[in-house]
Amino acid sequence: MSDDSVFISYRRGNASDIARTVQEFLEGQGFDVFLDVDGLGSGHFDDQLLTQIAARRSFIFICSEGSLDRCVNEGDWVRREIVHALKTGRHIVPFVMPRFVWPTSDALPQEMAEFQRHNSFEYSHSHWKHIKPKLAEMLRAKPADSKRALDWCDVVAADPDSAVVTDAAARARMTATKLPWKVRDRKTGIVMLLCPPGEFMMGSPASEAGHRDREAQHFVTITKAFYLSETEVTQEVWQKVMGTNPSVFDGVSNPVEQVSWNDCQSFCQSSGLRLPSESEWEYACRAGTTTAYSFGASITKQQVNFSSRRGTVACGSLPANQWGFREMHGNVWEWCEDGYETTASSTQDAVNGNSPTNRVLRGGSWYNPCVVRSSYRYVGAPGGTDYGIGFRVARAPL
Repeated sequence: MSDDSVFISYRRGNASDIARTVQEFLEGQGFDVFLDVDGLGSGHFDDQLLTQIAARRSFIFICSEGSLDRCVNEGDWVRREIVHALKTGRHIVPFVMPRFVWPTSDALPQEMAEFQRHNSFEYSHSHWKHIKPKLAEMLRAKPADSKRALDWCDVVAADPDSAVVTDAAARARMTATKLPWKVRDRKTGIVMLLCPPGEFMMGSPASEAGHRDREAQHFVTITKAFYLSETEVTQEVWQKVMGTNPSVFDGVSNPVEQVSWNDCQSFCQSSGLRLPSESEWEYACRAGTTTAYSFGASITKQQVNFSSRRGTVACGSLPANQWGFREMHGNVWEWCEDGYETTASSTQDAVNGNSPTNRVLRGGSWYNPCVVRSSYRYVGAPGGTDYGIGFRVARAPL
């Protein structure tokens, strides 16, 4: 994502001409400008438009007379564009036209409240020639604060690698958090990757092969950034923290298995980490995809360790998904924090975190032929162990 990339949004009818004037000026200054629907051509809109917003550093909205009046309607596209720009952390510049009046706070939906707090550019037709350089200056301004230092880890890579995180919208959201992308936990040596705030459709459609009733689809909003281990916890790390190795398949780089949910809780209490919630797990596994697997509608054994007779493989030895996470399909089942319910939680937080009920398992394992889909949900007793069950860990940034 270029620092000079801009998305221009406006209300049709009364702001079209000025939007094109702004586009012409910025392009003359070397900016890569996307002018709302015009940049898509015919036959495209909806999700592609939101993707274009997230793929650009800056978001300009032409605040013309009455342009925010219809934002009280949930389906209004101006509202959806502004909210998406806010959620994905764009550099927002309200472009305020003459006769525009900001609505009162109770006249805008709560999700748009932050929009009014961004520094605006005041347009004047008679002074445009003299003030337009200020607009370019505002768009090129760097954030005052850099990546936040975290006292529990060392930074491996501050910014997401585009060759690893191939999802441009996700890279933009990661950058917007001002948190380092890849870090190494100091206590355990576990490498962790940043998962940014966002939304996703959890579960699977009834048309998906292998769909189960317990995978009912529902939107989940991830409100808080979190870190998740790049791979499953290895036998080497488990030995370092716990002093033993219960695994059947010997290999310091292979995932630890034969660990119960209760065992994982002991590991996490010793290290200051935690298990991911079920929603966090699927969010990271999908990595922006909506297909049965993060690799598409099908998988190969070159991508996923499943239906195997050889047991587990080394953590990090198979291809990463679009956010850089490895072996989220197959290899070993992974414990989640949640107590098992017939319908997964609709929030980021785990449910029944202190209940002695059965616990959620995700991802499938090396011996499973058909349950390694992103949405597949399984269950296990918190004290149960198996040579196909391991885990990965999460934690909040601060």
